[in-house]
Amino acid sequence: LRGTYGWLTLNADGSYSYRLDNAMAEVQALRAGDSLADAFNYTVIDASGATDVATLNISIQGRNDTPIAQNDSATAIEAGGQANASPGVNPGGNVLANDSDVDGNGEVLTVVELNQGASVGVIGTAFAGAFGTLTLEADGNYSYVVDNNNPQVQALRTNADTLTETFTYRILDLAGATSTATLTITIRGANDNPVAVDDSTVAVEAGGTFNGTPGLDPSGNVLGNDTDVDAGDGKQVTDIRSGSETAGGAFDTVGISHSLTGLYGTLTINADGTYSYVVNNNLAAVQALKVGDTLVETFTYRMRDTAGATDDAQLSIRIDGAWDAPVANNDLALAVADDGSGNGVNPTRNVLPNDTDVDQGDSLLVTGIRFGTETAGGSLAGVNSGTDNSNGTLVNGLYGQLIIGADGNYTYDLDSLNPTVLALGPLQFLDEHFTYQVTDRGGQNDLAEIHIIIRGRNTAPIPADDAATAIEAGGIDNSQPGIDPSGNVLDNDRDNENDALHLIGIHTGPITDIGTVGSLGTPLRGQYGDLLINADGSYTYTVDNSLAVVQALRQSGQTLSEVFSYTVVDIFGATSQAQLQITVDGRNDTPVAVDDGTIAVEAGGVANGTPGSNGIGNVLSNDSDVDSVANGESKQVLQVSSETGQSAAAGQVLIGRYGQLTLNADGSYSYLIDNSNPTVQALRTAGETLSETFTYRMRDTAGATADARLTVVIQGANDAPVAQNDSNTASDQTPAPQATGNVLPNDGDVDGNDRLHVVAVRSGAESGSGTAGVIGQPIAGLYGTLVLNADGSYTYTIDQSNPQVLAAAGLGQVLQDVFTYTVNDLSGASDQAELQITLDIATPFIPAPAINVFARDPNNQNRNLLPPDPQPAVFITPVVERNARLNELSSWDTGGSNMALVLTGELRSDSLGDGLGVVPGQFVAAAVRESRIESELDLLWILGRQGRTDLTADGLLGDPSLFANGAPDMLRGSAQVEARHEQQQGRGFSAQLRNAGQRLHPTNKGN
Repeated sequence: LRGTYGWLTLNADGSYSYRLDNAMAEVQALRAGDSLADAFNYTVIDASGATDVATLNISIQGRNDTPIAQNDSATAIEAGGQANASPGVNPGGNVLANDSDVDGNGEVLTVVELNQGASVGVIGTAFAGAFGTLTLEADGNYSYVVDNNNPQVQALRTNADTLTETFTYRILDLAGATSTATLTITIRGANDNPVAVDDSTVAVEAGGTFNGTPGLDPSGNVLGNDTDVDAGDGKQVTDIRSGSETAGGAFDTVGISHSLTGLYGTLTINADGTYSYVVNNNLAAVQALKVGDTLVETFTYRMRDTAGATDDAQLSIRIDGAWDAPVANNDLALAVADDGSGNGVNPTRNVLPNDTDVDQGDSLLVTGIRFGTETAGGSLAGVNSGTDNSNGTLVNGLYGQLIIGADGNYTYDLDSLNPTVLALGPLQFLDEHFTYQVTDRGGQNDLAEIHIIIRGRNTAPIPADDAATAIEAGGIDNSQPGIDPSGNVLDNDRDNENDALHLIGIHTGPITDIGTVGSLGTPLRGQYGDLLINADGSYTYTVDNSLAVVQALRQSGQTLSEVFSYTVVDIFGATSQAQLQITVDGRNDTPVAVDDGTIAVEAGGVANGTPGSNGIGNVLSNDSDVDSVANGESKQVLQVSSETGQSAAAGQVLIGRYGQLTLNADGSYSYLIDNSNPTVQALRTAGETLSETFTYRMRDTAGATADARLTVVIQGANDAPVAQNDSNTASDQTPAPQATGNVLPNDGDVDGNDRLHVVAVRSGAESGSGTAGVIGQPIAGLYGTLVLNADGSYTYTIDQSNPQVLAAAGLGQVLQDVFTYTVNDLSGASDQAELQITLDIATPFIPAPAINVFARDPNNQNRNLLPPDPQPAVFITPVVERNARLNELSSWDTGGSNMALVLTGELRSDSLGDGLGVVPGQFVAAAVRESRIESELDLLWILGRQGRTDLTADGLLGDPSLFANGAPDMLRGSAQVEARHEQQQGRGFSAQLRNAGQRLHPTNKGN
């Protein structure tokens, strides 16, 4: 519940709390001992509802509040103008005006303390601060006085320039509570006038000869001694005039810079105060000054500061005099040689009349003399004061002597007997120079010449030897230009009379050794080049870079030299000679690499058994460098590359297409043929070649390089043919010749396009011996006759009367007849091989016995007879007697390859020998071999693997283990149509075979 001075919280149980509102002015105004009261009425009630009212009085006791001191500030302004003549502002006020204390009821505040940093002031007494003095009273009143003499205060220039200082004061209330605040004084600037101070400087006029001794033109800055107490204030010169400050007159505006001509010179002054004064040394008044004489002139300038305040001052310039040297002018006189008749001329003159001195009232004397020109230098001989040309100083010249006195008078006495003078022609002259010194009263002096011209007769020109350096051309074929020197031989030649000179002759060699005489304007051939020299002395020397001796120069410092001599003449025809020496300096020439070629020959013979030749040589042998070895030139191979793009350093192996190349740094090389390469092997003759090219790089001593190629030509060599042994089989069942073939198809020769032919044949094995035959003619072997032709074709005919052949009948391939033949290629290389003929002799025909032991008559008693015991034989009746199908295999294609299909032999044919069918190891093969149709395999089976055969037919079957149902079935399958044939009477074994052959032919369709 809000009361008068606070809030009451009263609970039902009677407990309460009171919160004072300390923000209320009435509460704040309470001091210690003061009080306020706040009352609240409350009602109480009992359980029956009876009530009563009472009052709760709250007494509020006062306590002292601390005063609050607020910071104060004030602004002062410094005094300005000239010497602070323009007053500033000193501020005042009361620091308690903004301080407060909430306590009322007669509360009073008092200032009790003042300090600034560690300095403590006294209330009511002036207290010195940093920039002024503060007086602070106990009642808070204060006054601040600016110290306008303080440099920092003085340095303030504008209102924006300020200084600040702060004082701290303490206040006290009646209860003794205190508070502290500050009083800050800000001092604002005011412009102070600048102070211009007079300046002075000294100039010195130029002296010496024609003012050649510099004087002093002063410079400085008039603002350097001018002041302005304002810090950072600007100063500039705005106006200038001639005359003193008090003289008055109109000013000229300076602007950035201004030049003003004064009485004796020109002043240039700039806005920044810098100036320079240039004395007008040409003014007579200035020139007339001697040492000790002065002139003065004054300029007045006006300067101002940034704010526009100004002040005037003056610049005084004193011009001090200097000794000006006298100006001695050259004198000229003519002397003429005496020809012996006393008509010579010895001149007498005075050197001073044409000499001058600008210094007013100065006087001149001759004080020194020497021989020679003024520029030649040298010490002077003194000339005594008071002397003349009769008793003065004597000086010897080249052609005579001079005597001169201090008064300037001189006499020259020519020595007409001097050889040089005697040599002069009528239009020739000599010059004799003497240098004298003239001195003024100030000791300043000057030199001049006495020039004596001596007329005489003409002398010859004096030429000087000349030299020039030429540089040979270098690089590839002299592609890098050298230098062909040019010049003029007359440039260093002279003539005593300075006559114009020109050339009239030229020859090779030194002056004393005349070589080839040339013509001016036409090239003259020398040792190492051509010289073109003209009458005016100009020349050009052209090096002959094609000369071997010039080319041989390798580097700078290696030289050749030759001399030409020329004749020079003056306008009077007097001549002299001199030499022109030409030195040719060397330069490196690029080496010239020349393509090389070499021939390698492949290996030939049998299996390359005949060695070929590998290419060797040196690629540098034909490479050249015009620079000579004597001058240090060398050649070296760096690297080599093949056509395939491979490369190798010198000394390394490089694989090519047909061999490998090793090229060494010294240029030597070897090329090793790859004789196993098929392309190389195919070469047959020297006219058949392969080639491959390698590119190498070589360098000289200086590192210049060149490339060239090495081409290797590989020539062929004949490879021997390789003859392979041949074999064939001859059967007596074949009409003569029993064996044919060709021995060459399996023989070979690696050489391409080579052809083989047979050149010789003999009987016997290759490793043995025999009888030689003739190609194309029969040659007898062991068992027959061979005809071997040059093209390799051959025929072999069995000698069927040969006992060994007869003895081999029916024994199979037990005889071999061997021949050795020789095959040659086109180049005559040969090889030998064997031709082996294997004989197959069939069992001879034996007539059948009268008794047919194979008859089908079951009552035939002959079956029980013992079988005959002849040699193996085959008995053949004219026809197959039995053609009825008895047994059949599943397919004719079986061919006997599966021996499990062999049936047990049966004696059904009466055409077989008695008991032959049951005798193990007997064969029926002759008729089958004659047919050569589908029987070879079966025959080999029978001959080589089958030990027992049961004959079931009449011998015409390829495999006698198979049944034949009828005559046509013996060679054609059993599926063919059966046919019966009438029995015929055989006319013999051969006739039977022919008959069988005729029957087989249609079935075999010619094969």
